[in-house]
Amino acid sequence: MPSLPLPLVTALVLGFLLLRSIRHGGTPLWLRLFIGACILQSVVIALHHHYGISALRPVQPVTAILLPPLALIAFETTAIRPFSARRHLPHLLLPPLAIALIAILAPRLIDPAVPLIFAGYALAMLHELAGGTDSLPRTRLESGEVPALIWRLIAATFLLSTMSDLLIFLDMEFAGGRFTPWVVGVFHGLLLLTLGGLGLSSALESPADTPGEPETIVDMPPDLHQDREKTGEDHKLTARLEQLMTSERSYLDEGLTLARLARRLGVPAKRLSAAINRVHGENVSRHVNRHRIDHACRLLEEGASVTTAMLESGFVTKSNFNREFKRLKGMAPSGWAGK
Repeated sequence: MPSLPLPLVTALVLGFLLLRSIRHGGTPLWLRLFIGACILQSVVIALHHHYGISALRPVQPVTAILLPPLALIAFETTAIRPFSARRHLPHLLLPPLAIALIAILAPRLIDPAVPLIFAGYALAMLHELAGGTDSLPRTRLESGEVPALIWRLIAATFLLSTMSDLLIFLDMEFAGGRFTPWVVGVFHGLLLLTLGGLGLSSALESPADTPGEPETIVDMPPDLHQDREKTGEDHKLTARLEQLMTSERSYLDEGLTLARLARRLGVPAKRLSAAINRVHGENVSRHVNRHRIDHACRLLEEGASVTTAMLESGFVTKSNFNREFKRLKGMAPSGWAGK
C-alpha cells in the first residue's frame, strides 16, 4: 500500500491551509510567503531524504535558511512596523547568499552555520517581544496577549530546530547517519507543521495600514517594569485617551491598534503605552478591552445575544471575547446574560 512521508503530508496540509487563507483573505502577504517557504522546505526534505534525489542535498540548507528571515519580516510587518525595503530586503538576500558561499568554499561549516542563524533570528524576535503586547503596536488590541504568545512559540520552534541539527550531528558521529532520515523526516516535519499552523492563526492578522501612519512610532519596547512617579503629563495623556474613548467610542473599532490610537493622539506608541501602564497599571490591550467588555455587558443587560454583544463591542473572535469577559467579570458572557 503506497504511503506518503511525513514532510510531504506536512506540505499538503500547509498547502490546503494556505489556499484556504488566501480564499478567505486576512492573512498578511509576508505570513503567506513564510508559510509558502515552509511548504517548499517540506517538499525538498521529502524529495531528498525519502525519494533519494541527491541533487537536492546542497539546496536543502539554502531553502531552510529562508525561514528565519521570512518569519522575522512577517513578525515585524504584522506587529511592529510597515515593510521597508532598506530594512527588510537584506534579510532575504544575505543569509541564503552566506550559506551558498559556505557550501562552495567551506562545506563542513554548513552544519554549525544553519542552526546558528536559526538561533540568532529566534533570539532577535524574543528581544523584540521583551516589552509584551505593547511592543506590538500593529496587532489588533482585541487579540490581547495571543499574538505575542504565538510569536514567542514560533521563535521557540526555531530554537528547537537547532536540537534536530544536534541529533543529526550525534547520529553522523556515532551511528554513521543511520537515523538521520528519520530525524529529518519526523522532527523537521513536525516543526514545519507547527510553524505553519501558528503562522496561519487569525490572531496574527493585522488591519490594513492607515494612510499616513508613521513607520517608526515605536523603535524600542516601553520599559513597563520601572517604578516611576506618575507625572501630570501621564494623567493628561490618559485623560485625552478617555475623552477619545467616550466621545468617539474608538474601542468599538475591531481593527483598533496601539499604533492607530497613538497616531490619533499625536504621540509615540511607547509614550502612550507607558502612560497607561503607570496610571492604570495595565497594558493598552487590557485597558481598551475593559471598555469593550463594559459595553458588551450593557448590551447583554438590554437583551442582546452573546454573539451580537461580541460583534458590536469590537471583538472579532469568540475566544478573545470569552477570555477577556471572564478575566474582567469572573464569568462567561452567557452567565452574565442570565443574571
